[in-house]
Amino acid sequence: MAQRAPRKSRLTPPKKAPTVERLRIQPGARLPVRGIARAAALLRDGQLVAFPTDTFYGIAADPRSDSAVRRLLRAKGRKEPPPLIAAGLDQVKHVAKLSGLAAQLASHFWPGPLTLVLPTRPGRLCRAVVRSGTIAIRVPRHPVARALAKALGSPLTATSANRTGRPPARSASQVEKNLGAEISLIIDGGFSAASSPSTIVASGRGRIEVVRQGCIAAKQISKFLDGWSDDC
Repeated sequence: MAQRAPRKSRLTPPKKAPTVERLRIQPGARLPVRGIARAAALLRDGQLVAFPTDTFYGIAADPRSDSAVRRLLRAKGRKEPPPLIAAGLDQVKHVAKLSGLAAQLASHFWPGPLTLVLPTRPGRLCRAVVRSGTIAIRVPRHPVARALAKALGSPLTATSANRTGRPPARSASQVEKNLGAEISLIIDGGFSAASSPSTIVASGRGRIEVVRQGCIAAKQISKFLDGWSDDC
């Protein structure tokens, strides 16, 4: 009796991980109004959106939604409240009190990579972004980041798009590799050449404290403030 030839095993190709939807924007190109509006709609729905800033890529959540911000914190493995970015001074003043030294720093370094720790206005934001009655916020230089905050009608979170303790993302591909499963949309603005995060500064009683050294050196801040006081 003839023997049957052994069956050839059929190898099932590994399934590819689903790719995250991307909105590609060429640097210097006109911003796609509909695309930015869709990203803002996702944020209002409690989703997370990655986007380029003037430092590294950030993750946006609606800071008025406690559940959205906590979803962001779980994705990053972070416990501390995330920093925020705003479209302009009006948005900052709506959620925080800006005066004295902080107002002088904002007038000189915004838009740009300087984050200010400011007293928050009660009831404007969820508790997950507030620490001891303060928030960390800035107005970035990047047009996409400002446009997204403007479309949302509120400041948005801007913590770096990486898991806590890992290197920050400088491209959309790095964002997808780091946190792709947690994000609904990546706004791809190309590669970021930044080497440092924003500098974080707290002020009060005529003094400033550099909480985190970043793009703007402490010497630059001190030089600007020489000869200025809250009494001026």
